[in-house]
Amino acid sequence: MPIAAYQDGNAQMGGSPFGRRRFPLRVRRHYLDAMTPVNGEGGPGAGHPALVVVDDDDSTRTRVANGLRRRFGLDYEVVECDPQGAHARLAGMRDARTDVALIVANAHLKAGAGTDFLATTRDVYPTARRLVLADFGDNWIMPSVARASTLGQVDHFDYLPWGEADEHFLAAVGDILADWATETGQGEARMTIIGERGEPEFQLLGEVLQRWQTYPVAMLEAGTPQADKFLSDHGIDGPLPIVALADGSKVLTAANMTKVSDMVGAGADARSTTYDVAVVGLGPAGFSAALNAASEGMRVILINDTFSQASSSPMIRNYLGFPAGVSGAELMRRGWTQALMFGAIGRIGRRATGLRHEGGRNVVPLDDGSEVTADVVMLAIGVEYRRIGVASVDRLIGRGVFYGYAAGDAQAMTGTDVAIVGGANSAVQAAAHLARHARSVHLIVRGSSLVDSASDYLVELVDALPNVTVHLNSEIAEAREEQQLRSVTLRDRTTGAVSELAVAGLFILIGAVPRTDWLPDELARDEQGFILTGDECPMVPGSEQRQLQYETTIPGVFALGDVRSGSVKRVAAAVGEGSAAAQQVMRYRARLGAPREADSERATREPMPVRA
Repeated sequence: MPIAAYQDGNAQMGGSPFGRRRFPLRVRRHYLDAMTPVNGEGGPGAGHPALVVVDDDDSTRTRVANGLRRRFGLDYEVVECDPQGAHARLAGMRDARTDVALIVANAHLKAGAGTDFLATTRDVYPTARRLVLADFGDNWIMPSVARASTLGQVDHFDYLPWGEADEHFLAAVGDILADWATETGQGEARMTIIGERGEPEFQLLGEVLQRWQTYPVAMLEAGTPQADKFLSDHGIDGPLPIVALADGSKVLTAANMTKVSDMVGAGADARSTTYDVAVVGLGPAGFSAALNAASEGMRVILINDTFSQASSSPMIRNYLGFPAGVSGAELMRRGWTQALMFGAIGRIGRRATGLRHEGGRNVVPLDDGSEVTADVVMLAIGVEYRRIGVASVDRLIGRGVFYGYAAGDAQAMTGTDVAIVGGANSAVQAAAHLARHARSVHLIVRGSSLVDSASDYLVELVDALPNVTVHLNSEIAEAREEQQLRSVTLRDRTTGAVSELAVAGLFILIGAVPRTDWLPDELARDEQGFILTGDECPMVPGSEQRQLQYETTIPGVFALGDVRSGSVKRVAAAVGEGSAAAQQVMRYRARLGAPREADSERATREPMPVRA
């Protein structure tokens, strides 16, 4: 059974409400088990992680390096190299088991492009971030930077700092280091989860908290020295799972998502059960709807037990405002914080179990026996992954088999062989991300070509990765186990030939189905179960007005995002629907007479604190 506990940190790792994370400091490595990291990175005896600056020009290199030392020198070793000696220096650091967090190179080196140099460092330090710098206004190099980014050779671009205290540059580096620390488990973890490997509850807590929290979450296997030391240091004893604050002053036994949510302030305000708007679903559409409705002065509550599919995407590169890309988990964390800042209330860890319209309002029963009442319910419940339909595979869920993929899963797969089933963007993105950590990645695709199902830039990316193998016209026929997943049998859908792959992890991303089976029959849906809205709906009996674009067949119930029939299944589209639906909610509530307060608390309530 799992254990989850907070730890006090020595510096802020979390996300600023304004989108910048400046100081991801105080490095401490946490292991899921005693595995040796791939390529000798890190491990016992390693010193501070390194920031490596590569440039031909001594003065430019020194300016960049000194700026990094001023800001990050307490927690990172800053190493300066010229391009001629850089490869030998990196190899020596690898042999000395020194972690490298960031490699910085000038775009213009005497021996060639900085992007080409950075591409050659990936085999030595696959998890290091790569930053290419250019003079201000030197935008003609953007096509080469964009291609290098698409192929996974460069992670970030910025302009050379004006001086050693260039705040824009240093803040950008802080963001990069925060992402690196979160992905690799290097940052100071304020929450530690201890449990048995393969236990579903352990996996669930880790998956949800890694997507939700704005700081690294340490996952430790019960019985390892790290787990035993943590329990001993904090005097924790008793039945598992246990949730404890760092000083041991608060301890919860039989921990679950509901109890953890209450502890971290995401259990909502227990004094109120009535709201203007209840948003069911924690994805791009739900967060957008919540913050837009709250910004218009409505009292909003967010309800869901888990985050959306979008939060599992390791990198979204085509979302406006993030030229270097943004992980789905980071985008959702920022959405959560932003919604809270506008006054929305979160009730995470509770699952909606029904919906009924009574007395002119809508009531949402929850799985803990409570109910939430609101003028408007906005359904942004998204979709859930389609099952593969192989019994031997589903028996191993949580023991090497996973539906969906979170960036944090890569840590547990370090140095192993893994397989991914799926051919759409999410599966290809997961393959590219796992390739930075796993020894090999097998992408198993039912179709005859990736081009038909994935974006061109992602197809180019996996084609360029030497440790990714694409198996076309293939499917999983069977999984073999020895307590854990050990191998899968592939079947060629054209010839019927079978082959076996030895893998430690199998991630299944083969499409999704709407999560609408818990909704009442009077809510109209299409043949696949997606919710009908607007002109697609039959008119509500007795109503003289057509439904608004996002309104359903139940008065005051709106549907948006992936669960809505006919919607564009993209993150940006979901965010747009959330914003537009919030405006339609205002129109609907105006029909009721005038925007009214959900209850008497509204006029006097204090702003809710930002908890995550």
